[in-house]
Amino acid sequence: MGYAGYVPARYAPAAPTAVQAALYAVQSQAALELIAKLTKNVVISPTEEKFKRVKLSNPKIKAALVDTPGAIDALLAIGWLREQEPEEAMVVPKGRHFTMAEVRMVDDAAERLRKRQRDEARASSAQQRTAASSAAAQVRAQMEADRRERAARAADVRA
Repeated sequence: MGYAGYVPARYAPAAPTAVQAALYAVQSQAALELIAKLTKNVVISPTEEKFKRVKLSNPKIKAALVDTPGAIDALLAIGWLREQEPEEAMVVPKGRHFTMAEVRMVDDAAERLRKRQRDEARASSAQQRTAASSAAAQVRAQMEADRRERAARAADVRA
């Protein structure tokens, strides 16, 4: 109950920003974890050049980001740039600084994906239980029909 017995106001959730929408489009937990790690490394060590360049030819990076739909778009939305020069890579442009706000957005997207996957798993297990219980009910009904049929035959044989 709110102040003076009034019900607290419920506001519609805010529309996701372009960065959030790009992150929500990524359907891989591993990709979101890697995006968070790459961005967090840049936040923690902003002067370290090795964290500001990620080669897309690296097998782990390729598996987690390049082969995952929407992962590169999410990096681009956060502020990384795609570079083609010596080899294909994602780089943080000069003068661009990330904050923990970007890392939190990635973490929120990962948590949202985890929750959705957990809810889908629950729903599918509930459907499986329902299907199993309906199959069990059909078996019970068939057993009862067989019992009645045997009882009717036994009554005919006695008569």
